[in-house]
Amino acid sequence: MSDARSTANGSSGAAADLLPVFYKQPRPVNATLDQGRALKASSDFGFARGTNSLVLNGVEFPFAMRTYPIVFTASEPRAAVAVLGLADNQNLFVGVDGAWSANCYIPAYARRYPFILMEQPQSSDLLLCLDEGSGLVEQGGERQLFEDGKPSKLVQDALAFCREFHGQHLATGEFVRALASHGLLAPNEARVVMNSGKQMTLRGFEVAAGARDSLGSFLAVGCTVLLASQALVNLGMVTGLLPVVGIPLPLVSYGGSALLTALGAVALIANVRMRRFA
Repeated sequence: MSDARSTANGSSGAAADLLPVFYKQPRPVNATLDQGRALKASSDFGFARGTNSLVLNGVEFPFAMRTYPIVFTASEPRAAVAVLGLADNQNLFVGVDGAWSANCYIPAYARRYPFILMEQPQSSDLLLCLDEGSGLVEQGGERQLFEDGKPSKLVQDALAFCREFHGQHLATGEFVRALASHGLLAPNEARVVMNSGKQMTLRGFEVAAGARDSLGSFLAVGCTVLLASQALVNLGMVTGLLPVVGIPLPLVSYGGSALLTALGAVALIANVRMRRFA
């Protein structure tokens, strides 16, 4: 997948060959350097036109699955990926005018651009950075990056968004590793025949292990999304990245009805898996 260059997608090293997809010249946001500079108001996603896949976080699954096939990386770094196109450098959801297709979910990875959290050389600290090569930063303008030497609300909101994205990305990576370790992911490939007769084969990804029937597939996917979404939202609340909304941590948080629901979901998933070998 095209996002393989990224080391974490929530944060990345600064080496040029490890830069996350989209990012050309990311550098830390700086009060002195960015004084008087602003972010252009733009809904142009032309920067995403050249990628055929983007990383997804677990909380995005219910929204993204309505539009995109979701697959999983077959090696480290483990991640869930939305497929946006068949050929390299092809995004079928971004038009020539840079607009994302109407009524289609836009992955958070694209919405956070040009900001990103990045590790600094010889340090594990994460700093908010922006892509100097994005063409979205201008001198003057209304959406100032700093006001009176302090980060503007725009920068504060960007920092909060990137922190949440980073935390969710780490949690999703652990979730995908758990799926793989329990044999719930299987290598797969897709063969496509174009209208022109040209054939394409996509390899190097994994999908959720298949059930014997459609009902089993729907049950397993639904239960997995239910448990994963609850776990990720609860993690976000505990770490302060999300508002407290009372979502329990499956199989851990106190509450009889929540525990019964989680056990029932796990039982259904286990039953679907056993039926594969019956």
